[in-house]
Amino acid sequence: MEDNFDEDFNEVKRKEKNKNRLRKLGSIIGITLLILFAGIITYEFIWPHFVTPYAIKDLNENIELPYEFGVAASEYDIEEKWIEDVNEFGFYVNTSIGDVFTFTRYPDYADSVKFAGYYTSNRDIALFGFKVGDSFEKADKYLKEHGYRCYDSDASYYEYERGRINISLSVTSSVTEMVELENISRKKVAKYWVDLISTDKQRKGYYK
Repeated sequence: MEDNFDEDFNEVKRKEKNKNRLRKLGSIIGITLLILFAGIITYEFIWPHFVTPYAIKDLNENIELPYEFGVAASEYDIEEKWIEDVNEFGFYVNTSIGDVFTFTRYPDYADSVKFAGYYTSNRDIALFGFKVGDSFEKADKYLKEHGYRCYDSDASYYEYERGRINISLSVTSSVTEMVELENISRKKVAKYWVDLISTDKQRKGYYK
């Protein structure tokens, strides 16, 4: 009878241990799932609003403008006399020195109007070390050094991209007379556009 009692007691202890193990395992699984869920929410919906992709930082650090790409228009005191074409999607700032600034809403985070585009024929504004009037070869070299690739071109137009940043060059050709009556065509940058299409770090690997 004592043997039966001991067996029953041991069985109860064994079952209790199993229950404790299951409780601990359930707690671990629950905490792990909670952490994963919180991580996904942060990564997908919170992180992109506070993190500026490196490509955009690199762009802002290599062009001197009164505005930074990806920054909300509300952060700046923009003179109304320069503002044009105001609508629900944004507006333009058109200066008298050959610069046009575009403020628009992004398709991914359209909660505010941000600085997203720049056009210039101004010879004083350097982008990654080249300016309007410099040779196309110089512009092409510097853009590629900063991770941009040329994905479309013709005789007078070149388009580059890095992530979701597009840079377009309009070039003109001039013929230089050389000795022995040879002519060499030189391409120079006449104007350029910078368009920031998205600030989303995660979406489709835009900013790897």
